[in-house]
Amino acid sequence: MKLLSVRNFINTAVFGIAAMQLVALFDVQHQLISYDGIAVYLPLVSAIGLIALWIGYRKFARSEKKIRAKSLQLSQESLALNTHGLVLVTDSNGIITHANENFLKTTGYDYDDIIQQHVDMLYYVQDIQQRMELKATVDAGGCWQGETRIRKKDGSTLWTSLTILPGYDRFGKQCGAISVRTDITEIKNMRVTQEVFKTLNYLVDEVFIFELDTLRLKYANSAAEAAHGLEHTADPDTSMRDVHPIYATECFEHALDTLRSAKNNVVNCEVEKNGRHYAARLQLLESESGSNDVLASFHDVSERVEAEKQRGEFISIVSHELRSPMTSVKGAMGLLLAGSAGPLDSKVRDILEIAHRNSDRLINIINDLLDIEKIAAGKMSFDCGAYEISALLDEAVLANENFSKRFDVSIERDENLKGMVFIDFDRSLQVMNNLLSNASKFSPPGGAVKVGGRETAQAFEITVADSGPGIPADMIGKIFDKFAQVERHKDGPVRSTGLGLAIVKAIAEEQGGTVSVTSELGQGSTFTVSFPKLQASNITPDQNDLEQAS
Repeated sequence: MKLLSVRNFINTAVFGIAAMQLVALFDVQHQLISYDGIAVYLPLVSAIGLIALWIGYRKFARSEKKIRAKSLQLSQESLALNTHGLVLVTDSNGIITHANENFLKTTGYDYDDIIQQHVDMLYYVQDIQQRMELKATVDAGGCWQGETRIRKKDGSTLWTSLTILPGYDRFGKQCGAISVRTDITEIKNMRVTQEVFKTLNYLVDEVFIFELDTLRLKYANSAAEAAHGLEHTADPDTSMRDVHPIYATECFEHALDTLRSAKNNVVNCEVEKNGRHYAARLQLLESESGSNDVLASFHDVSERVEAEKQRGEFISIVSHELRSPMTSVKGAMGLLLAGSAGPLDSKVRDILEIAHRNSDRLINIINDLLDIEKIAAGKMSFDCGAYEISALLDEAVLANENFSKRFDVSIERDENLKGMVFIDFDRSLQVMNNLLSNASKFSPPGGAVKVGGRETAQAFEITVADSGPGIPADMIGKIFDKFAQVERHKDGPVRSTGLGLAIVKAIAEEQGGTVSVTSELGQGSTFTVSFPKLQASNITPDQNDLEQAS
């Protein structure tokens, strides 16, 4: 603006001087006009020159006034822009050439952090396409407006309302862009919060948000309001203790104390309310203001609890009403097969052997059901001690030889594995029996089940490999789940309960071991189970004395 003012002054002065020079030139070319010998032209020349200067000055004054007014307007606009807007200037290559103080303060960058850096440093990778679109608009001479997000120096997100337009140099040539942003992060978060609350109102679970320290209720979704007759959840006098007595019990307070102690951000517990059972999940919500709120959701699990109760009753019936009679039946058939009642006709013996095998199978199924119930209730007991790994494998192979012969399958074992393990022998034998019986059932006639393994620093890893059809890839991750079964092939073995491998996994892990499987369709499967080695910390004084004596 100062340059324009000076230029306007010079133009006006030149105009006045030029007018005087023209009059002087006219005076040189023409003689003075005299009236009765008196010169009259000189005053006329002076008058014309003064008039010209006066006209030039008036023009200069008017122009100067307009320039100053425009300058003041632009100055005020610039001040307002810098005060409330986040201004960024880039050149035609996208290099940042200027950032105003408000931009730096809001984003946390220093001037040297971003000047001469490419503007893409402010954008998330997912938003580069949007930046290219707005750049294309500006390059075409247009103005782009919309919402964008940029990355602050600390990595957090800044949502902005953006207006970006072309920049011009002093010759009027388009170069780069000028962007003006307004911080709308808080507004954006409020929109998200409103959407979250709207979504929570669709849930059938009861959902509350309350202050951790005071228990003041801040939000309840529609399900919670309907269940407790709440109408004004924002009432500052409403406490969770006022909603229902369950929220004043020792159990609920213990869950809150766990959150207050910062041991966990999430606490799960079960509560009983109005005769129904609920699975409660309490999530700590930490706000920037430093206040701690709790998001509590209550899912009605009454049907599940009732089903578990009925299942427990059923398992009890199975245990007392089925296993004991079946054990007696199996024992009686065993006596008959042993000849205690005299010689048996070959046809009768064949029928009796079939019945004996199926009674054995039925007892195993009953035992599996009982074991899985014990595992679920955490009541499976273990009596661990020091045993030779080879003794475990010898007994497992011996126990499964007759079973494998029924499928025309042999069992081959590595005789070189020797060393002490710290296990519950009977439970570990149950693991090996499950793996060997499965391998025998799924191996083709004439095939072999191979038992091998290796010694590691902490355990013996035992492998049981078959040459069966293999396990589909989508079942590998589910094979150790309860009731999981691989799809049976045509003419394949009878399907089992699907509990054996779940029991194997539970026993292995309870003893500090692991179990895994690798398989390829058409190439068979290999199960690997680890048994922990005997450590010095496992040896009791009596065992130590016994080993020294031996």
